[in-house]
Amino acid sequence: MYPLKIFGSLFFLILTFCACQKEAIQDNSFIFGFFAGECNTNCSTIYKIENNKLYPDQENYFPYDREINFSKTPLSIEKYNIAFELEKNFPEFLHKNSKSTYGCPDCVDQGAIYLQKNNGNQNRKWFVDPFEIPHEINDYFDLLKKSLPELIK
Repeated sequence: MYPLKIFGSLFFLILTFCACQKEAIQDNSFIFGFFAGECNTNCSTIYKIENNKLYPDQENYFPYDREINFSKTPLSIEKYNIAFELEKNFPEFLHKNSKSTYGCPDCVDQGAIYLQKNNGNQNRKWFVDPFEIPHEINDYFDLLKKSLPELIK
């Protein structure tokens, strides 16, 4: 009976330790891009910056019901540098505001701008109508509109 208690206690400690290790892994990434619901091919152009590398999405359509799949192969350092400017200049306005949707993204087939910031256990997503951008973040979206074509090349 005594060895069984020791074995049970050790098993419980190992399970607790493994659970703590999984919680320690935190996602620090910046995801951004554009998607459209009504199109024929490649309706989603999304990128992810993680660990100082830039990854393109592997989606043809924006996945509303699951996580976005990204390539495991990073893009060039030149493209990373373009994307890094977007992360570096991310508008504080979005962080301070509790809204996650601006305008009516993709309601009339105009597409939508998608942003996501993952900082540890704090994850935020924003959907922005490209025709109803708040004036507080116009400059940022001008930079985004300029940067996306450079990344697609």
